[in-house]
Amino acid sequence: MESHGERVLGRDVYHWSTRLEKMEDCRAEFSVRVINNFGEATTCTETVQFSLGALDPYGIDPQKSYLLLLCSGKENCVHSTSTCSTKSKDGIVTGCTNASPKRLQSFMLEFDGDAASAARLEKAVRQAIDVCRAPKAVTF
Repeated sequence: MESHGERVLGRDVYHWSTRLEKMEDCRAEFSVRVINNFGEATTCTETVQFSLGALDPYGIDPQKSYLLLLCSGKENCVHSTSTCSTKSKDGIVTGCTNASPKRLQSFMLEFDGDAASAARLEKAVRQAIDVCRAPKAVTF
């Protein structure tokens, strides 16, 4: 994600980045930041959390510039919180959304569209889902 989770269009007119913030006990947290400088500058940041074990390993749908990760059983396993702000040409920053959390059935894991990185990312996500769904050994 560090080398393929970023895209800039135009002269920094549209810029997004997807980052894996942390991975702990099969729980992933991503941040998705989108900056749109067309007209007034708008910055939106989405924080997404989910358990890899809750994803459907066969529900990974590769697209040109993202992997669609689906929850098993059409559950709402993805927790998302978005914040957004707008900066006027006069430099005044205002919030344009409230940070209300949502529960979703999927997550669009965006990348730069490189086909080789997409295949590697799909394989890595599928392996991580399998590892997180594997039963843990119990000793008595």
